[in-house]
Amino acid sequence: MATLGQATASRSSISPTPSACPTPGKTFCSGSGATATPEFSALNPAGQVPVIVLDDGRVLAQSNAILRYLAYGTRYLPGDTFTAAKVDEWLFWEQYSHEPYVAVARAHVVYRGGSFADRDPKTVARGSRARPAQNRLWPTRPSLWAKR
Repeated sequence: MATLGQATASRSSISPTPSACPTPGKTFCSGSGATATPEFSALNPAGQVPVIVLDDGRVLAQSNAILRYLAYGTRYLPGDTFTAAKVDEWLFWEQYSHEPYVAVARAHVVYRGGSFADRDPKTVARGSRARPAQNRLWPTRPSLWAKR
């Protein structure tokens, strides 16, 4: 299995089990234009990372879809539908309230070589609001993080 991507792709590089662990594959840096190439477009026409290519050649994109795929049948994705939906609730919150603001501001500095002073003030403000919300939400999910 190959893992393709960067930045938000780091979520999907954490495998729930050693047997499902993606092996290092080709890296396409989203900031370099590599995701706009015909080679990458053949994998994901949306031109976004991350993408994994399964051993049988099937392709799966989007970090949360990849996480759910890798977690299926493991202790990381609960078997009952309500608790699994609570995992989705957390993933969706992270995707829409944390990633666009906290992760984007961090990527500006870490991956693009920008300075803290040059970060978009609106992004920083939204990220500053997301972090306390994350800290309030995290303790309400102990059953999701408990050892199974």
